[in-house]
Amino acid sequence: MDENKNQGGKLHVAVALDESQYGTDIIRWSAANIFPNAKKITLVHSYGYAPLTMFPGANSFRNERLSGINTLLQKEAVKKGEAFLKQMGSLSLSLGYKPDELKLLCSIPVVSSKVSILNYTEDAKPDVLVCGSRGLGAMGRAFLGSTSDYLMHNCKCTIIVVKQQGIEETAVSNNTVTADTSNDESSMQ
Repeated sequence: MDENKNQGGKLHVAVALDESQYGTDIIRWSAANIFPNAKKITLVHSYGYAPLTMFPGANSFRNERLSGINTLLQKEAVKKGEAFLKQMGSLSLSLGYKPDELKLLCSIPVVSSKVSILNYTEDAKPDVLVCGSRGLGAMGRAFLGSTSDYLMHNCKCTIIVVKQQGIEETAVSNNTVTADTSNDESSMQ
């Protein structure tokens, strides 16, 4: 699509994405529901890598070599993150909304993804942050911690959490959003 629709909005909208199929769903949901109100669109992705470490007492030659390997691991993680953001930017553009900024954040080993996204919102001060919730369940939240829950409780900007089920149920027609709100027990499983 040649036309860029994000010209007359009033909001700086940031969209936090991960590399799952769910990331593309969040872009589609945002294009249908929030991007029409945006003056600025920022796609945010937090990349991570697991650096290798040496045990104490290892000789310096091995440590220098390990440092080089870790540098390569980080470069590959950045390359992969940049490619992902470009792919999501292309998807957004195909839906009529050109992102103004693609922001790649470093998470591991310095800080977790949720903290790097929080730090971004404190610096960039978007009006709205859109993120997803895949429904980890109680055990997943207890061990891993929910990124969306952390952001909801710590970000100063408005947070829109899009649940995977909500994406599937939301229908957009003539700029009106409708969702299945029935309490049918079969749809709640």
